[in-house]
Amino acid sequence: MSELALGDKRAEFVAEYVLISHKLKNDKWMKLWNTDEMKQRVTSFFDKPDVTQLFIVLMPSGFLTAENDFPANSKSKACFFMKKSKEAIPNDGNLTKYIFYGDLSYSPLDHFSVFVDEVLIPVLSNKKNYSSWPSVVYEDVVKYAHGLKRQTDIVVGQAKGKTLLPLPIEQERLKEHVKEG
Repeated sequence: MSELALGDKRAEFVAEYVLISHKLKNDKWMKLWNTDEMKQRVTSFFDKPDVTQLFIVLMPSGFLTAENDFPANSKSKACFFMKKSKEAIPNDGNLTKYIFYGDLSYSPLDHFSVFVDEVLIPVLSNKKNYSSWPSVVYEDVVKYAHGLKRQTDIVVGQAKGKTLLPLPIEQERLKEHVKEG
């Protein structure tokens, strides 16, 4: 990203990741970088040990914004950067030694809930996957997987401001028997 020439290798790394992740052009990052408040949020992430996270959010209007706190009620994809430890990050160009980074979905709880329901529970509940395991271990794994599903359903409901009660496991087993029989 030498085209950006921000004068800070750390910011250039973040900019390159964000632009590639969101498939944006350089001018989108430059609009963020040329706004004093946004630039301050990015540089404080690098320079201040107590600022441990940075979120770059693509707003529905098409502009990028920088946040040092988790973006509440974001309706679009974001990139996150989190420090591995509470220390300032030197401008030596090797940022990956100091941070974790990646993309955030606009609705991570919903995606996690679908993952638990559609992938995790079926894989962990299929006895054929664990034929060599003792039955006690298998039953324990299934019990904890269903506990995770119940907790996920409750948390998703709370996040939406609703009361969602998970179906009892016996009810789900009854549905399976009806389908099989």
